[in-house]
Amino acid sequence: MSVAHQIIQEVHKSGCELWPLQGKLKILEGERLNPHLINKVRAHKADILELFKYDEQVKQLGMIVAISGELYTWTVSPFSTAYMERTDNEWTAWRESYQRGTKTATHVKIIAEKDNFQNVLGRTAKYINFIEEKRGI
Repeated sequence: MSVAHQIIQEVHKSGCELWPLQGKLKILEGERLNPHLINKVRAHKADILELFKYDEQVKQLGMIVAISGELYTWTVSPFSTAYMERTDNEWTAWRESYQRGTKTATHVKIIAEKDNFQNVLGRTAKYINFIEEKRGI
């Protein structure tokens, strides 16, 4: 988990919300935050804004934000889900397929592996477009 994500979690645990607003960070209920946490937000502002930018980009593809800046999902079908996940600052995208009644994936397809966010996002977008074209969407 990135430092920026840890800071976002700390802010949420304090009962506050962080929102990107025209290249700035808006802290809702900011008076609840202790000065040390406010300084951490300021010190990592660019990284936090980058996470929110990632979230917006994947939402445009129709993906769901599972963990901001870390994990995104897209339902391919009732038995198949695609994921994008950051691990050690590298991104991987894959699809898992299940059979009715099973709890573990019966098939895994790697879409993109161990690359930067933009490259994995591009490969995932191509995959989503391919599936939607197949469905006639």
